[in-house]
Amino acid sequence: MSALPGNFLEQDARFLQIFHYTLVASVALLVYDYLLTLREEVRFMWMRRMTFGKMLFFLNRYLPFATGFFSIYSYTLTLHTGFTACRNYHIAASALAYFSFVVSLAVLFTRTYAVWGASKVINNSLIAIFVCFVGTTSYGLSVYVRGATPVQLSDLPFAAFHRGCVIFFANDLIWIDCVVLAVMETLAVGLLIAKSFMNRNHGHSQSNSRLLDVMVRDGVGYYVCNIAITTASVVVLRRSSPFLRDFMLITQGILENIMCTRLLLHVYVVHDAQMRGMSSTEGTLVELRALPKWNPHSSSKEHTISV
Repeated sequence: MSALPGNFLEQDARFLQIFHYTLVASVALLVYDYLLTLREEVRFMWMRRMTFGKMLFFLNRYLPFATGFFSIYSYTLTLHTGFTACRNYHIAASALAYFSFVVSLAVLFTRTYAVWGASKVINNSLIAIFVCFVGTTSYGLSVYVRGATPVQLSDLPFAAFHRGCVIFFANDLIWIDCVVLAVMETLAVGLLIAKSFMNRNHGHSQSNSRLLDVMVRDGVGYYVCNIAITTASVVVLRRSSPFLRDFMLITQGILENIMCTRLLLHVYVVHDAQMRGMSSTEGTLVELRALPKWNPHSSSKEHTISV
């Protein structure tokens, strides 16, 4: 448990308002994106048999809702603002946010695992690295959470807040977890790119190469966005007020889950378009083979095509 500072500044209350507004805006963006992509989810996921990949998709899809709405309740709505209650709320919200990061990384590693399906060395290495990631970052999270102390709303300048828990963070060690996460994402994207080059050199089928190219292109875009968000989170953790150290983490988790969902759905969309294109081409070839051969001695009237 951390010791609270002797006095609080009015600026701390303004920082708290920024945190509240950002949290609500992040959840609103999550709901908006869900409505935009619900059609693809129903089409490609709901009617398929349950697999490990599908289970990861639904965890990645719906865990951010639990994280976002529970965080809004804990930090902006609850009337139970006692020390013990707020501490329990914060632990639960932090655990949900952490599992959101773990699930999104599991999705990235599963994609890489699927691409490198024949390589036991790569697959076993990914599993071992993922286990080490969970062990290392969960310890960092526990140290970070232990350094958080609820602040009573009666303490100035927070007397104006009648709802929600106020948390003071004594340390910023969670930034190490953010850096480790960025390293893991770099590894996943690097392996995808390496596999794409290997497929090109070995002349694999054009359809598989095209799908892998889409996965690589989407993966690089996802990686660039995540690095930008992670950098912003680390800057906030290292430079901002102790009341804002949780400010970007929940938002970062929600944004990463949104992009990860779109990453998965786009692969299904591209694959479905390829299958439709192949079916259309095969149907056209069948129709062409069924056409009667042209007889040069027949009248041109018989071969007139009406449109």
